[in-house]
Formats: sequence, C-alpha cells, structure tokens
Amino acid sequence: MIGPGASAPRIEIVGAWIALEYAENRGAAFGLLVGLGPVLAVGSIAVVAVLLLHEWRTVNPPLWQTVGIGAIVGGAAGNLIDRVRLGYVIDYVAIGAWPNFNVADSAITLGVALAIWGWLYCRDEQSDVQMR
Repeated sequence: MIGPGASAPRIEIVGAWIALEYAENRGAAFGLLVGLGPVLAVGSIAVVAVLLLHEWRTVNPPLWQTVGIGAIVGGAAGNLIDRVRLGYVIDYVAIGAWPNFNVADSAITLGVALAIWGWLYCRDEQSDVQMR
C-alpha cells in the first residue's frame, strides 16, 4: 500500500523504472503553478465546458473527436475531483526520471494528442461536420 502513513511510499514494479509512488501535486502538470489550485480548478471547468459545448454543437462528430474530448473531459474531471476534495491531485505512477502522474493525466494527454492528430490530419472527414 502507498500513501500517507503507509509503510512503503514506493512499490517498484519493474526495478527503478516503473513503480507506484505516492505524490501530492499541488500545482499543474509537472508541479508547475503551485499555489494556484483555485485558478486551475476554474480553468479546468472552463476548458471542459468549451469542449462539451463544441461536441454538443457538432452534428455527427467524428469518432476521434468524441473519444479525444471524452478522454480530456474524463481526465480533467478526475483531477478536479481530487483538487476540490483534497486541495491537490494524487499522482502515483512513476516511470524513470519522468515526474509522477496518474491515470487522469494520461487520459488528458492521450485525448489532446488524438484531438490534435484528428484536427490536423482528418480534414476531409471533418468537412462533413456542421455546427448546430
């Protein structure tokens, strides 16, 4: 078990390269913007609202867009719940020297990558998309 008061703060899965390690992230990605929790929470809500409005207003959105926006919204909601409930986000995946992260962070990253890929390379498919 990892976390506050646990006997082992780190559980190595593949040597020192992949582990579960409890960390409290009081900032944004990579611990940046520490102390701006309320601003980050409001920013998350605003981004989620804009993305959901875009998805709702799009007639027959392409699958890549729906999946990408869903991943971003789901990840942002997960981190927002931690931030509101605890005042920080719990990060627990440690890979090499990379800063710790969590599943919500991964969902946001993959969702953004999918959305950027789709908006850049799927223009023909997007030409059928109309706004309501």
